[in-house]
Amino acid sequence: MGARSQPRKAETDQPLGGRQPNVVPGTAVRERGLAWLSDGKSLLTARVEAPNVVEQVELSTGKRKIFRTIPVPDGARAEDLSTPIFCADFRSYVYAYTRIGSDLYVVEGLSKGAFRGL
Repeated sequence: MGARSQPRKAETDQPLGGRQPNVVPGTAVRERGLAWLSDGKSLLTARVEAPNVVEQVELSTGKRKIFRTIPVPDGARAEDLSTPIFCADFRSYVYAYTRIGSDLYVVEGLSKGAFRGL
C-alpha cells in the first residue's frame, strides 16, 4: 500500500508550549474530539458529516461503540447540526442546527415581455 492509501489519523491533542500535536489512536480525519470520559481511557468523537452520531473511542485499542445518537429535527439534515456539547455527567447535552425555509410562488398569466426592463 502506498502512502496515499494509508488512512490518516486525526490530531486532537493540542499541546501548549510549541510541541507538535499528538495523534490520538483510533480517531479519523474529519472527526472531532468532543470530551474525554472520566476514566481518561476513552474519548467521545463525532464526524463532521454526521455530528449527531457520537462514538466512544477506547484509546488503547481503537475500538469504537456508539455512545449516543441525537435525533435530527424535522426539516433538518444531519449535516445541519453542530457537534454537541455534553455536561459533566454526560446525561445532558446541547447542540444547534440550521434550517432554511423558503416559499415558492407561481405567477400565471404574465405576458412574455413582462420582465423586460427590470
